[in-house]
Amino acid sequence: REWSVLCRTNHHAQTDIRIESIIDVHIARSSIGNMRFHMVKSEQIQKLIEEANTVKNLSYSSIKKIYDYLNMFYRYASTKYDFKNPMLLVNMISKQNVIKPEKEIVFLDKIGIKKFEVESSARYSTGKIKYRNGFAIAANNYLGLRGSELNALTWDCVDFEKGLQGDPLRRSSGGRAQMEST
Repeated sequence: REWSVLCRTNHHAQTDIRIESIIDVHIARSSIGNMRFHMVKSEQIQKLIEEANTVKNLSYSSIKKIYDYLNMFYRYASTKYDFKNPMLLVNMISKQNVIKPEKEIVFLDKIGIKKFEVESSARYSTGKIKYRNGFAIAANNYLGLRGSELNALTWDCVDFEKGLQGDPLRRSSGGRAQMEST
């Protein structure tokens, strides 16, 4: 499990879970997963990256994460244990060569947003709110937070004069743009 221990630094719990999942499913269970890390050759890692594209049909972002985690691990390990870093000869697949097409992101127009807001605030005939988190999800149309960030949002992050202050999950700089800290 040295793979995941190294990559779990300065992240919040959700990111650690995603990192661990990618390492477990795509690296630890691969042909190189049970090898002594200093015995792994560049060709074997390159094959792993290529199979993520051709055999597993992973998205570019998933392939890039595999590449980045391996790169991070071998950069650290080759310095600590003084051996040649096999990642130096591994090429990341370019976006245009990834087989799986990128997902199309569809945005709601103003009418769609209004319909969403009306439905998210709907009530039963008894007056009880239909969707427990409806207002929060509707507000997120304007906030643009990830689901886990929305769930972690607390009142101390909200200032009606200045807007959102601080990131409820303190995401890494590799994630989306960070909110200003207070």
